[in-house]
Amino acid sequence: MVARDAAGSRTESLDFPNDIGAHVDKLTNMQVFSLVVETRSFTRTAALLDCSTAVISRAVSNLENHLKTRLLQRTTRKMSVTEAGERFYRACKQILECLDQAETEAGSAHTHARGRLRVQCCRELGVNFITNSLIDYHALHPDVAVDLRIGNSATDLIQEDLDVSIVVATTLPDSANIVRPVGTCAMTLVASPAFLRRHPLTRPEGLGAHALVPIRFHTMPPNGGKADHVEISGNPRFVSDDVDALKTALLSGLGVGALPRHLVRADIASGSLVEILPEHRLSDQQIHLLYPSRRYLDAKVRTFNEFIRARLDEL
Repeated sequence: MVARDAAGSRTESLDFPNDIGAHVDKLTNMQVFSLVVETRSFTRTAALLDCSTAVISRAVSNLENHLKTRLLQRTTRKMSVTEAGERFYRACKQILECLDQAETEAGSAHTHARGRLRVQCCRELGVNFITNSLIDYHALHPDVAVDLRIGNSATDLIQEDLDVSIVVATTLPDSANIVRPVGTCAMTLVASPAFLRRHPLTRPEGLGAHALVPIRFHTMPPNGGKADHVEISGNPRFVSDDVDALKTALLSGLGVGALPRHLVRADIASGSLVEILPEHRLSDQQIHLLYPSRRYLDAKVRTFNEFIRARLDEL
C-alpha cells in the first residue's frame, strides 16, 4: 500500500501504481478504515501498513467526506467508532471478504483445472477420435466441463468464445491467435476389398475415376532418388468434409480415398480396408493448437494442451 520510487524510497501514498480511478481509491480507503476499527489505533494501523499516521488519517477523512458522515470520533488521546461507523465497518468487511474470495477463486484457475473448457476441432482428425480424447481428459480432470464444437477453425477465438482450437492444415491464415505445432497426421490411401476386386489398382493414374476426394502425394523411389509429385482429381461420387463419413463410404466399396492413418489402422488390420499403392507416400498434414493468448493460461487449457499433445504423439 506504500509506493516506492525507482530508487526504492518509500513515498507516502495509497495510490496503486496504475491508478484505475476513484473506485480503487475507495476500496483502499475501506481496507484502511476496517483495519483502524479492528486495531482501535491509527498508530498500529500505520505500522502494519508501513506508512505514516497522516496517510491513515487522510484515508479515513476521504471516506467521511465522500459519505458525508462521521465514522470515527477521535481526539489526541482517544478514538471510538460511531454508530454509522459500525454499520459501515460491517458492510466493508462483507465487501472485502467477497474480494478475497474472488481473488482466491480467480487465482486457483491457474493452478487447478476447473470450469468449462471450450474446444473446437476440425473434422480432419475425426469426431470419434476427439470425442474419446475429451472423455479421457475429463476422467483425469472431473472438475472440467467440456464444450466440444466440430467445424472449421475460427479466425477469432475470443469472438467465438473458444479456449483452444485443434486444426489440421499445411498452412494457416494470419491471425492474432497463438499457434503451436503439435504433430503430424499421417495419411494413407485405402479402399475396400470388394472395390479392389472390381477395380484392381496398380498405378496412380488409375485413381482418377475412383477417388472420393482429390488426392496429392509423391512417389518415393526405392533407391532414394527424387520424389515424383502426383495429383489426382476427378468427379468424385461422394463428397463430405467429415472423415468419418468418408470412411463409411469407403467401407461400403464406394471408391478410393485418403484418410488419417489412425482412423483406419484397425480396419486395415481386420481386412475391412486395404492400403493401396504403398510405394506412394501421401503428404502428412500438420496438426496445430490455437489459443487466444500465451499469458496466464488457465490450468484447464494448460492441462488439455499437455494431454492432447501426448494423445497426438500416439497417432
